[in-house]
Amino acid sequence: MLGEARRVTGNLEMAAELTRQGLEVTSRTHWPFGVGWAQLVLGRIAQARGDFSEAETRLGEALRAFDSMENRYFGARAYLDLAKLAHVKGDRAAIASHLGEARRRFQEMAIPRYIELGEALSAALLP
Repeated sequence: MLGEARRVTGNLEMAAELTRQGLEVTSRTHWPFGVGWAQLVLGRIAQARGDFSEAETRLGEALRAFDSMENRYFGARAYLDLAKLAHVKGDRAAIASHLGEARRRFQEMAIPRYIELGEALSAALLP
């Protein structure tokens, strides 16, 4: 969480260091949620740095971690991040696929705020 806070404030080096430490601890203690969260943040950091290949790998790892524990909420949020990355890469098919899966999951869970967010992202990313 501290790594994400540093990322949001623009301190990518500190964010990466703190998040790698978190990934190491959560991997060693076999805490899938912590692994998923750390991978998600590392993906966001990589995207901010312009390393789209690393971002895609990390976000995919986050999605796998969340799905392995059947955490549909954070899995859906990972799909939103993957859609944003696909937008930066100009991959309209991937944007549509990722947003569709995120929206489907949020609708199944009946989370209005995130259903609306998915629709807003769809309108913004797929005009």
